[in-house]
Amino acid sequence: MARALNAYGLCMGMASVFGQVVGGLLIHIDLFGWGWRSCFLINLPIGLVAIALALRIVPESRAPIQPQLDLTGMMVISLALFAATLPLIEGREQGWPLWSWLSMAGAAVLFLVFVVYENRLKLSGAFPPIDFSLFSERPFAVGLLARLIFLVGSHSDAARILLEAAHASEAFAVAKWRATADEDGQYCFAVAL
Repeated sequence: MARALNAYGLCMGMASVFGQVVGGLLIHIDLFGWGWRSCFLINLPIGLVAIALALRIVPESRAPIQPQLDLTGMMVISLALFAATLPLIEGREQGWPLWSWLSMAGAAVLFLVFVVYENRLKLSGAFPPIDFSLFSERPFAVGLLARLIFLVGSHSDAARILLEAAHASEAFAVAKWRATADEDGQYCFAVAL
C-alpha cells in the first residue's frame, strides 16, 4: 500500500505543478477561441493514455461475490454531504445564520451514522462501499492526512471559507479576507491581519 500511496503522491504533486503551467499555457494559446475552457483539453490525451495503459497493465480481477448497491448508505452520506456543503456555500452570504451551524452539526451526526451503519454492514458479511478498516493502516491514514493538508493549503477557497467561519464566531478571529475582482472577473484574495 505504501508503494501505491507514494505513486499517488508523486502524481498529485506533479499534477499540481504542471497542471497549472500547462493549463495556463492552453488558456494563453486560446485554442478554438474557447478562452479559459481550453484548459480542460489536457484531459483528453491524459485520459486516452491512462485508458490504454490500464488495459495493458492492470490485471483483470473479479469479486468472489457480486456486491449489492448500498442504497441506505448512499442516502445517508448524500444527506451528510448536503448538510455540510450547503451552509459552506450559502452561509457566508447570509451572515452565518443559526441554520448554517445547525446544518453543519447535523452533518457531523449523519457522518457518524454513516460510519456506524457501514461498519455494521461489514460485520454482517456484506460489502460496504467504504471499508473503514483502511484507516487503521498507518500508510493509508498518513497519506490521507497529508493529502488533506495539501488540499486545504493549495485551495484558497477552502482556506478562505475556514477562516471566514472562524471570523464569524469572533472567538477565533485571526484574519479578515477581502476579495477584489480584476477586469477579467478573476478574484484576488488579500489577508488583513
